[in-house]
Amino acid sequence: MARTETSPIFALIDDIDAAARVVEELEQVGVKPDQVEILSGLPIDHAILGRPKIPERMTVITPMGALIGFLTALLFVFGTVALYPIRVGGHAYFALPPKLIIMYELTMLGIILSTFFAGTFWESGLLPFRKKVYDPAVSDGRIGFVISVTGDLRERALEVLRHWGAEIKEPEWRAL
Repeated sequence: MARTETSPIFALIDDIDAAARVVEELEQVGVKPDQVEILSGLPIDHAILGRPKIPERMTVITPMGALIGFLTALLFVFGTVALYPIRVGGHAYFALPPKLIIMYELTMLGIILSTFFAGTFWESGLLPFRKKVYDPAVSDGRIGFVISVTGDLRERALEVLRHWGAEIKEPEWRAL
């Protein structure tokens, strides 16, 4: 794919301090934080690079999984009694202690499954909805920048990257 005015800028930087300075200077020249994607083989805290904190969806997904699990448990507990009313040894149709165990287990199952699937696939970006820019050098410890800007802002961003010794490369699109 040939580099065009609308294709993103892809740059690699070796030093994390230089990467933090690049982020600062990009913001000073007018590049918005949502136009910059930073790639790293290691987890880097947003505060180190001066980036805004990305809101996490797990705080909503986990309670939703608990609610779905709890509602499924209520359906099983009360539905079984309603569909199959069997009186055993004079006991009540609805005995609370065994039902609480089932409700607890299915609530926890809802939490675990929602956290696993949402956290593993959706939140970490492993669902292949679109191709992403990647370079093997990112896995080797370098920090990658994908900057989506056009026009005069593109030239100013390239100037900042060159000033800090970034290696400008052709973006390689991969389905991750």
